[in-house]
Amino acid sequence: MSIAGKFIEKLDRNIARYACVKSGDLVFEQPVVSFTFDDCARTAITVGGEMLKDKGVSGTFYLCGGLTNGFENELPCQTEEDLAYLVESGHELASHLYNHKRCADLTGDQLALEIGLSKNYINSIIGTNEQLSFSYPFGSVNLRAKRMVSEQFLTGRGINPGLNVGRLDLSCLKAYALYEDQISAQKIAFLIDMAVKKKGWLIFYTHDVQTLPSPYGVTPKTLEYAADYALQENCEIRSVAEVMNSFR
Repeated sequence: MSIAGKFIEKLDRNIARYACVKSGDLVFEQPVVSFTFDDCARTAITVGGEMLKDKGVSGTFYLCGGLTNGFENELPCQTEEDLAYLVESGHELASHLYNHKRCADLTGDQLALEIGLSKNYINSIIGTNEQLSFSYPFGSVNLRAKRMVSEQFLTGRGINPGLNVGRLDLSCLKAYALYEDQISAQKIAFLIDMAVKKKGWLIFYTHDVQTLPSPYGVTPKTLEYAADYALQENCEIRSVAEVMNSFR
């Protein structure tokens, strides 16, 4: 690719981070917190999903069908039994494409194929054809991907930090990383307090949940602290789809 072509691609990705493709004005009567898990590491399900279930709340699990019974970052991913458990427990299954590819690296036809495979796989598990939620693998996004996600999914979720309040970019919701090496109890409390003050929607994202997490994961202790503090501060803990469906 030429230098000019690389520059245009980089500019497209940078513009896409902030260009609102699918907007929505959501007014919350009380603050909302969502816990989301990318790639569906097994511990996200067996530890994180179980923990949220025990608290009577739901999370959102962005999965790649192609990783079923496979590995990502040397961590085992979901089995079909795990996915059935999530559905039975009231959690949300959502799309992270089928083969965990960067959206910005795909042509329009390739992205359409990935989306179709992912939607068909997830719908075969949940047994419906309702609109699904989506998160961008690796946070990789460009304008074409945002347009396609806005047409094909209920929402898209990115990795740009921020609180979702007022007019939202539903094709690229803001979220904060819940990574053990980047988070603290003080920061978690600060973010939840901000959501309470502004009556906004705070989304956390992470991957594995284990005592010695990967650089992209969190410990059970930290996840539990975040959930407990949110409940203590009278936040609703909902999956992404639950939040959106409450406005439909």
